[in-house]
Amino acid sequence: MGPSTGLLGSFEESALKGRLEPVATVHGFTAELGASGAFCPPHRRLPVTVFFYAPGGTNAPYMGHINLGSSGYRVSRSGTIQVSLFNPHGTLVKMFVVLYDLTSMPPAARTFLRQRTLYMPARAEAPQPHHMHKWLRYLIHLRFMTSKSGKLYLHTDIRILVSRKADLDTATAHSALFRPVSTNQSEDVAVASSSNQNTDTGEKNKLANQKPGISTNRSPNRVFGGCSDFDQEIKNEMREFGYENQNGVSYELRSFTYAPENPKYSPR
Repeated sequence: MGPSTGLLGSFEESALKGRLEPVATVHGFTAELGASGAFCPPHRRLPVTVFFYAPGGTNAPYMGHINLGSSGYRVSRSGTIQVSLFNPHGTLVKMFVVLYDLTSMPPAARTFLRQRTLYMPARAEAPQPHHMHKWLRYLIHLRFMTSKSGKLYLHTDIRILVSRKADLDTATAHSALFRPVSTNQSEDVAVASSSNQNTDTGEKNKLANQKPGISTNRSPNRVFGGCSDFDQEIKNEMREFGYENQNGVSYELRSFTYAPENPKYSPR
């Protein structure tokens, strides 16, 4: 795939490029950044700004933005990048491990790598690009650049997409962390001060408005810690693409890493 061929106009590309307006922001997420190769730079613990979106359906995707600062993060010419995302409680959400080899990258150039993790049948072939958005569970976008002397850096920022309803449940259950996006600072203060008072009322209304026959027991998904009703939604999607198996189908998370091809590297 080219850098954005087949993605233009999609939720993935729109969110990564800042074309979508988030419905809420959550503070308190963190990320641990590390790398290995010819040398191992010191690990860094960085704050993550998380933006929630509402494109429709029960799946609530969000984007985590990690600012690397002006100096970036120097890494080896080839090796492994590891980014671990933690929620506000300090619980690991996802550990990304990205293998790369940029030994042929010229000085004063830039490129990127994008790793997608899909929830899909274990023995299925990699899906076509126009099907990936339905299977996407995690994505990490890494930007690389070389200095005039040829040193390689992660630069500007790291962007992460996560499609997990369980994380939205966690955020809304702790309303002090879940704040609607507002251009008025006073509105944000008002929301934060009233959050504790509204928590009990919100839970009562949630139970009162619950539809008959919908279970509130969300048992952990055996594969990636989602919710049981969310797992059923994924199975319905598999049926849509012809992966229905009366004897049961084994699903798993599989990762695919993509890079631009034409051109592979761009001048800074």
